[in-house]
Amino acid sequence: MDSAFPVHQPGDIIARIDTTPRLEAWKSIPRRIRKELKRRSGTTIDWMAGVEPYDRPWAVVFGGKGLAALQPPDTPLFSFEFTPDSLDRVQVDTTPPSDTSEPSSTEDPPDIGLNDESCGLLGNLPGRAQWLVQRPFMAGQRIRSHFWQYEGTDKRVDWFMFYVAGARDVTVATGTMTVPPGGTAQWSVTCHHATVETTDAPPALSPEWLRGRPGGLRA
Repeated sequence: MDSAFPVHQPGDIIARIDTTPRLEAWKSIPRRIRKELKRRSGTTIDWMAGVEPYDRPWAVVFGGKGLAALQPPDTPLFSFEFTPDSLDRVQVDTTPPSDTSEPSSTEDPPDIGLNDESCGLLGNLPGRAQWLVQRPFMAGQRIRSHFWQYEGTDKRVDWFMFYVAGARDVTVATGTMTVPPGGTAQWSVTCHHATVETTDAPPALSPEWLRGRPGGLRA
């Protein structure tokens, strides 16, 4: 499966200097909203947060019960509640596909509805991680929400989170990357998947609500 999976071309990983660090952005959200995000998502596994161009904070919290998000400008909350006991994970520790090696497949990479920036970031991940993130959406399930954020440079990513959510499935990839001296990128990625029991997310959320924002998030 992995060796034959057509991968995306890697995009640039540029140094991010956040004007509002993740934790500071999270603390700027009213306490009652933070509590509601945590209540909906359950025990936190990972999270991301920032401030969009008009100084309105946003956040995504991924936990054992679900994935919950705060979306400006009107700060509505929405979430994807997981089917009980459906959350699983796969660890992927390997190098990403090399753009100088022979292609693993003559097929084009899947088009599941991600924009070019998201495909570019995904293309940096190992092929198996790319497949795990996209697998539930390859049969045509419409994406309702997808975002990502990272902290680091092209030589070292200290943290990243990438999620894709639909009416039936949610996938989340988290992890780190280092480039040893004279070596190639070494990724440590945890790929999570859960089925969705219920969601109050709109039918299709546009990623444009965060375009042009400062910091490391691209959607």
